[in-house]
Amino acid sequence: MFAIIALLSIVSYITYSMNTLDKFNQSILVTNQENMDRGNEEFRVEKVTLNNNKFNITVQNAGNLPININRLWVENKTHTDDWIYKYDINEAVAPGGETSNIGQNIPLTSLDSQSYKIMLVTERGNSQQFTVNSASSAPLKIQLLAFPPTVSSGFTTGLVMLVTNNGSGTLFNLAPQTPSKSSGFATCELGPVSPPSYDSLPPGSTAIFKWDLTVSGKAPDSCTYTAELQNPYPGNTAQATVTLKTLKITSTDFATNAGVLSINYTSFRWSQGGGDWHHDWNVPKGSNTVFSLDLNNNNVTGTIWLSNSTTLVFYSVSSSAQVPYYIVKNVDVVPTPPTISQSYTCPPLNDYCIGVPGNGTATLYFAAKVAGGNAVGQFSNVQIQYTGFLIVFGKYSDAPNDAGSQYGQNIPYIGLLVN
Repeated sequence: MFAIIALLSIVSYITYSMNTLDKFNQSILVTNQENMDRGNEEFRVEKVTLNNNKFNITVQNAGNLPININRLWVENKTHTDDWIYKYDINEAVAPGGETSNIGQNIPLTSLDSQSYKIMLVTERGNSQQFTVNSASSAPLKIQLLAFPPTVSSGFTTGLVMLVTNNGSGTLFNLAPQTPSKSSGFATCELGPVSPPSYDSLPPGSTAIFKWDLTVSGKAPDSCTYTAELQNPYPGNTAQATVTLKTLKITSTDFATNAGVLSINYTSFRWSQGGGDWHHDWNVPKGSNTVFSLDLNNNNVTGTIWLSNSTTLVFYSVSSSAQVPYYIVKNVDVVPTPPTISQSYTCPPLNDYCIGVPGNGTATLYFAAKVAGGNAVGQFSNVQIQYTGFLIVFGKYSDAPNDAGSQYGQNIPYIGLLVN
């Protein structure tokens, strides 16, 4: 009897131990799986705006696991009390998907004039921190440049505002104020800004805002403009001056000093598709690219007909590399990559297809790898600084098929950074 009792006790103990060990192993497996899931969870903040004084945060799930954002922390960095609030939320985001309107339903009124630090926390414990409207919390590196800084009366130049995020956090909802004329006697007309804002600006990145500026008056009158961001840090401004110069318009002076043809530098733009044209000088590498600019014919009477050898060519500043883009009649920037919708053809000669009338302007497009071709060129897949030239070949004549008087000119001073 005692032996049976002892045997049953041993069996019960072994069974209990096995069950306990199995539960422990299951607990270890669950914990390991949770740690793996936490490590594989990946999400990022794509966009932050203020809608009706409420945060509108867009989050993308960049991982392979579904996530659930269940905490939203908000710290006011401008308020004297520097308060912090925690909000319980429930925002599920599928793998590869995104969700918006996070923050629209919390009982907090946010202001453009305030700087906020925000943290989103997932159910697995991962978090993302970022700041909003933080241009007012610390000075940023701001530059205001005029391209070109001297123009003739009635001509257009460009004001370019460069804002570099020299902090450690991403800036959201970054927008400039309209530059104000602070001094000068010239009459200056400022166009709209492009783009109007940046949804986000990571640390070390630069935002580029551009305005067209038409200047008129007498040389050497000028305009000085002061620029700053919306909700700025006090005194965080930049200035640029545009000065009028005298334009010599006699044929002898023009041919000696400038050439008969000139380009409007503010019209220079490029596209890699998607329906967008860009005016800045940063071009993504390794992608098909098309260009456009306005060519001015400063000859009072004669039309210049452009040859298919007219080229926008870019030379590397560090090597002998060059990338030519030949003239085409039109491009289509809706698809990605863009295409040549009309190559440079016009029977019977397939040359001298475009004319620029005397004292007139024409918008030109450059895209082809070879003269008259229909394949779009592209830059190499490496970061290079380029200096650009427009090389014009043409003839002054009454009609494209007339013999006329041949004319050639190169127009320099276009710069690109392919990165």
